[in-house]
Amino acid sequence: MKNRLTYRFIVLGIVVVISRIVSYEVQEIIGLCLIVLGGIPHGANDWRVDQLLSGKINLKSPSIRFFIRYLLVALGFVLVWILMPFRALIIFLVISAYHFGQSEMERILTTPENKRLPFLLWGVFALGFPLILHWGETIRYIETLTATQLPLINSTPIILITVSSILILFLLFQTASNQINGSQLGYLLTSMAILILIFSTTSLLLGFAVYFVVWHSTDAIHLQLEFINRKKKYEIKNWIKDTMPFSILAIFFLVAVMFLIEFDDVQSLGALVFIFISAITIPHMLITEKMVDSKLNA
Repeated sequence: MKNRLTYRFIVLGIVVVISRIVSYEVQEIIGLCLIVLGGIPHGANDWRVDQLLSGKINLKSPSIRFFIRYLLVALGFVLVWILMPFRALIIFLVISAYHFGQSEMERILTTPENKRLPFLLWGVFALGFPLILHWGETIRYIETLTATQLPLINSTPIILITVSSILILFLLFQTASNQINGSQLGYLLTSMAILILIFSTTSLLLGFAVYFVVWHSTDAIHLQLEFINRKKKYEIKNWIKDTMPFSILAIFFLVAVMFLIEFDDVQSLGALVFIFISAITIPHMLITEKMVDSKLNA
């Protein structure tokens, strides 16, 4: 955990420098690029995880059935966006909060029971803090995504303090009940402090992108590597080999759509990326949930 904190402090330093020398608009573009290039690959190995969950250890490529199933779930959620955009947004935010907390807390909690609440609370902090902090920008994205107008919030500091305090109090309770130890508590509180500094010094998209890539994606990759190594020897070079083709395919598809559609501003482009990421997140999260459950029941 000490190495991970050192890595995150270094990222904090880099982000602070970037935020001082780069305009807000450029930060948004950098954030979009990070989300696409750094976020998509961590789910591109779902086929390998799915194979192992099915007991197929030595297959070298995904099955057609897996692709069809994955695409149907993703396209199904795109349909939800088309028919009920605001509900789709709420569903995705709740699922994402749980998924973010899962990747951060899974290896920290010492008991398998009652993990869902800590997952959700951490995710609500990690996702909710930047959205509320940059609420003026958030509502512009929501309006672009759902054509729903939300009011400005005058009590932003109170909400941010409340969200953070709930998580801190819960972590203290977890420590008192021996669910986590003192060093793990220190690690989580320090991570929270680093995230707050990052969110407070960057644009909405850049701050979220840094969390998405440096926190969530790297933790998710570690979980995948741990799971696969329980079944067979699997190193980071194997992971790169397995994920590269599908990462390139997904990014190429997204870029092609970008060229086919005209965008008036960064919000419109960000909305497209958001919907794309949400569509592939749903099947990815379902596979991750199965993977975590299989570890608990092993």
